[in-house]
Amino acid sequence: MKILIEKIEIQNYRSCKDCAFSPHERLSTLIGPNGSGKTSILRSVLLMKHLVHQDPLRRAGPKLDTSTVKITLRVDNKKIIHTADLFIDNDERNRDRIISSNEKWYMRDVTGNKKLIKAPVSVFGEHTRSRYLGHAHDERYFYRSFLRHFDIAGMESKDTRDIVSAVASFYDGVTYYSASQFTDPTRCPVSIEVEEEGPQRPPREFEGHRKWLLDLYGEYSNQTPEYLSYVDIVGKNGIGLLDDIKFTEMPVSNIDYTVRVGGKIRKRQRTKRLVIPQILISNSTLSPSQLSEGTFKTLGMLFYLMTGKGSVILLEEPEVCIHHGLLSSVVELIRNYSKDKQIFVSTHSDFILDAVDEESVFVVKNDIENGTEVSKLKSYLSAQDRGALKRFLRNEGSLGEYWRMGAIDG
Repeated sequence: MKILIEKIEIQNYRSCKDCAFSPHERLSTLIGPNGSGKTSILRSVLLMKHLVHQDPLRRAGPKLDTSTVKITLRVDNKKIIHTADLFIDNDERNRDRIISSNEKWYMRDVTGNKKLIKAPVSVFGEHTRSRYLGHAHDERYFYRSFLRHFDIAGMESKDTRDIVSAVASFYDGVTYYSASQFTDPTRCPVSIEVEEEGPQRPPREFEGHRKWLLDLYGEYSNQTPEYLSYVDIVGKNGIGLLDDIKFTEMPVSNIDYTVRVGGKIRKRQRTKRLVIPQILISNSTLSPSQLSEGTFKTLGMLFYLMTGKGSVILLEEPEVCIHHGLLSSVVELIRNYSKDKQIFVSTHSDFILDAVDEESVFVVKNDIENGTEVSKLKSYLSAQDRGALKRFLRNEGSLGEYWRMGAIDG
């Protein structure tokens, strides 16, 4: 199914008190000062990915303030509105942690009526099915033994269930790149351990250096077309960041002991692989931790841009630590991939603004009373300012230059 985000509405989440905007169907460029709420907007979409991985049988914990994210989707030309009331806490690294949620679906184009359907999207995610059913995926058993725990009147129709399953996969495929994600190459491990059956990805680990290496190794092991294209682009035939990427593998054995009731000891031997990533540059073989910050960030960002299997990519400040010559190639890749994916970019770079279409630019500001507000550039400017911008672009310079002059005060 083809799915597109048509509108995002956010209430009581970080700086977003009551924020709404309709993104561009291909590339949405968010501009605004620090603290305006650009990251909050991107992370509100990422929350839906976290939601798919929630355990639907987990009971509500302590009562917290409710944050609401409402996503209007176009699913094969059918309008679907998914509203999630989220109870969010933060872990020790200030990452969002969903404690519990209440979800509603508006599917008039599917059901023929306006009745709201209450069903957690996580029930229909692949993670939940694997957790509770293994790999059997017996749908009749699943709905008989699992969905009885929920008030899901309206989900009897296979068409309705198929829509929610497709949305669950859509959310799960969201790819997020943070400006701070790869700021310190020295934190990147020099090796990783994987189970014999392949890389293990902790369901809640959506960021980090170790995850990047696991993802990179997974693509390398399968020699996917996306990985081959990635290596070609970042290699000497492309932008020239490196010559090649290789992995050295060594088998290792781990023995686990568990003590059972009665003092019985259970011994289990597990075979793993020690995987050592190697970056080849000129005549040197380096660990990822030895790369410069600019090279490291670019490799990480382009990897997720080019190998993300989903339809949505969220990029936070892709210009950080990248010089203009390289940034030009990065922006061109973003533009090319936006032909097939819906990409959201937050930026402080007038260089990036020069390279995108005026229709894709959104101005983000943080109003003292109303919190984060998002406006399309043309709507944000007055009629007089729109005329001035039009004359400037026709006779004098670029959109980035106009922004740099302070004419767009967002």
